[in-house]
Amino acid sequence: MNMPLTIRGLLMGKTALVFSLILQLTASADTIRYADSDPTDCLRCRMLVESYFPALAEATGSRVEVNGLFGAVLGSNKENLKLASEGVVQFSSTFVGYHNNIFPAQSAFDLFPTGPKKFENQLYFYRQAYSRIPEIQQELEQNNLKLVMISPLLHLAFASKSPIVSLDDVQGQKWRAGTKWLLRYLENIGASPVSIPWGDVYVSLETGVIEGVLTNYDAMNNAKFYEPAPHILISPELWMANPMIYLVNRDYWDSLPQDIQDSWLQASRDAELEWGRRLNEARDEIIQSQKAKGITVSTMSSQDLNQWKSPDTIENARADWVKEARKAGLSNAAGVLDELKKIHAEALARD
Repeated sequence: MNMPLTIRGLLMGKTALVFSLILQLTASADTIRYADSDPTDCLRCRMLVESYFPALAEATGSRVEVNGLFGAVLGSNKENLKLASEGVVQFSSTFVGYHNNIFPAQSAFDLFPTGPKKFENQLYFYRQAYSRIPEIQQELEQNNLKLVMISPLLHLAFASKSPIVSLDDVQGQKWRAGTKWLLRYLENIGASPVSIPWGDVYVSLETGVIEGVLTNYDAMNNAKFYEPAPHILISPELWMANPMIYLVNRDYWDSLPQDIQDSWLQASRDAELEWGRRLNEARDEIIQSQKAKGITVSTMSSQDLNQWKSPDTIENARADWVKEARKAGLSNAAGVLDELKKIHAEALARD
């Protein structure tokens, strides 16, 4: 009796052969799986479902149709990278700031605490970084990943339980941020930095475990942190230095014809521009909505911005980053940082 090849391979322990066959079968299917840790009602996720996925299907003649698996049904934001890398899903998104050990070169984004105000110039920064810096490209290739789209996020916002109109108001208070370098910047301005899982932030604010949270404005609003922390401090220049990136399993990507790859990338470029328009509209809507709820929304002064990006403290952080990145295996850490400085200056000049 002739046994099916996939079963025979499993019984013989030929996992590599079976994996290859699974990828081939998946690549020929009409629908691929996409993993995202955020719920479908988030602004970014709605854009994906309502606009990007349908546009991608149309651009590729239904060769690429996406089954979106949202709400961390397969894994957290940190795990989505591995899901795509190993081919559990063909496509996923992840937040760059969660992968400092895997992406040491990309972790340098956080060393630029202020950035371009305009979405298109933020996108310029990231696109140039991913195309001009070989070490960043290698990080993706070494993890069997292809970058297809980038989503800058809304700028950072301070959400505080007590009134906040200046950085002086965080002195001595416990504040949460999501990345190592943001925690360090909080410490630089006199706060007591605390690392707390995202899912615990709301309760920690409500119970007074922390006094405030620093995160991107859209995520803060979506999570309703303004309920226990109704005092907000914002600035467009206080950008979220790490973007969301969208990654495709490299084996799957390489199995696609060139015309499908080209159509996918074009659909992604179009979606990036649409995301920028939606983000600009969302910022105004969030501010109006919060003020209507009685939330205090204040804008940072130029003095506060200068304090946040103080040259002395930032250069110290950059020097520490170079040492840590070299230990992590990034031998050209200083060169990566120098090129990012050039790109950052170019992006600011475009604003």
